[in-house]
Amino acid sequence: MKIIFTGSGKGKTSAAAGIAFRSWGHGRRVLVVLFLKDQRISGEWKAAHYLNSPALLVKSFGRPCPYLGQPCCPGQHECIVGHSQWNSADEEQAKQGLIFVQQEIRSGQWNLIVMDEVLNLWSVWPASQPFIKDMLREATADVDLILTGRSCSPELVNAVDLVTNMEMVKHPFALGITAKKGIDY
Repeated sequence: MKIIFTGSGKGKTSAAAGIAFRSWGHGRRVLVVLFLKDQRISGEWKAAHYLNSPALLVKSFGRPCPYLGQPCCPGQHECIVGHSQWNSADEEQAKQGLIFVQQEIRSGQWNLIVMDEVLNLWSVWPASQPFIKDMLREATADVDLILTGRSCSPELVNAVDLVTNMEMVKHPFALGITAKKGIDY
């Protein structure tokens, strides 16, 4: 299966994590690769670290958070990478991450590979698009892929088996309420 969780609503990473944990619970080998964010922030991926299982590996290719241990985010959202913040260091991290995923797809050692926020990478850095298309094409039937991120092109919708669009109906951010540890991250 090739799966996409997309949209402006909350729950894309959590949905991918749920399937990752389910898959791992059934004895499958799971690789999670984060793009554009730090794995030390998101509770889903922190939990995977505490399990300390070689069959559930999480790797991050994103900007590190400068505020570890503090409420998220006391600063100016320096670790959230968008078009206006994109720089050469982000490009290098993204390139390393994409090459890593390609190698791991080819290795045949994983049953499920999650590429968290790779759809955001698609829109922020167009040079990533050929890599992502190649990964979808090269993945054999014995490896499942999950891609997450806010924006999904029609081309990607046509390249996968399942697409879920998370729609935001109501969110406390609109009222100025900040992210809540354990709920939002």
